[in-house]
Amino acid sequence: MASGKLENALSIHADEAFEQMNAEDQKHTKLIFQALTKTDIGGRKIRRPAHLSELHAITGLANEKLLKLIHCFIQDKRSFIVINPIKRSDDLLIDISHESLIRRWKTLSEWVDEENEAAKRYLRLSEDSAAFLQHKKDLLSGTELAITKEWRNQLKPTAIWAARYNDQFESTMDYINKSIDFENNQKLEQIRLLKKRKFKTRIFEVSISILALVSIIAFIIAYSFYKTASNNAAAAETAKFEATRSLNKFQEAQSHYFMSNAFSVAAKADSLIIKYPLVYFDILDSVFNVKDVNLMENKLLVAESKSKKDSLIRRAQERLKKNKITIAQ
Repeated sequence: MASGKLENALSIHADEAFEQMNAEDQKHTKLIFQALTKTDIGGRKIRRPAHLSELHAITGLANEKLLKLIHCFIQDKRSFIVINPIKRSDDLLIDISHESLIRRWKTLSEWVDEENEAAKRYLRLSEDSAAFLQHKKDLLSGTELAITKEWRNQLKPTAIWAARYNDQFESTMDYINKSIDFENNQKLEQIRLLKKRKFKTRIFEVSISILALVSIIAFIIAYSFYKTASNNAAAAETAKFEATRSLNKFQEAQSHYFMSNAFSVAAKADSLIIKYPLVYFDILDSVFNVKDVNLMENKLLVAESKSKKDSLIRRAQERLKKNKITIAQ
């Protein structure tokens, strides 16, 4: 029970010192304590003494500011950090007074865990970078690259920080940068292809629209010609019908006129048969010698004319017979 109270008291006391700082000082304090601790191969959280010059390189703070932050965890009987001078050097060695602080101060324990995860990721990236240089691994991509970018943006690792773990910081960062560049180029290529695809699609749509418009215009023109041709054909058919009907009427009228004229002439000549029988037959021949029958193509008229002619000849012969005149047919 006493041990638990002591542990809580130590954590509370350390939090009090930390909470008295502003946000900027708290950020640098975290970096200082992460530089003063580490996790060994067995997973134990242990101390890691560091020179003041190293803390200066990690935080970027002047020595006076660093010492001021460090003294916040020494004064008021806290004694969480110790400062030791280095012989024949202006530098100082900074260390945590006891490893129990790492286990009992919850905030510091979480910082150590974060540092350990960051170190593990950095070392994995260093291994990937070395494998890439040996053509045994591809560049980072997808989720793996996204996590790496987030890790680097949050941690903002430096060569001094990475020197705690290995000397491959430059090659590792170059590997990450190449992966990002490759991904960006792929995105640009995808955008280019997408734009090209959209352009081709637009061209196709415009072509289809033009083709559709041309087809509509062609259909309208063709339909107009069709209607005109249909109207002309109907007009031609009507004209043909009217012409045929007119021709038939003309032929019929001509036939009636011819027959009427023939019988009229024959009737007039009939009165002269006694005095001028030969003249009578000459007139009769001239009346019934129809020369335009072929032009009218009226066979019925020819037949009727011949029949009437024969009838008139018979009548003439009968009259001549009564008057005792003989005429050779």
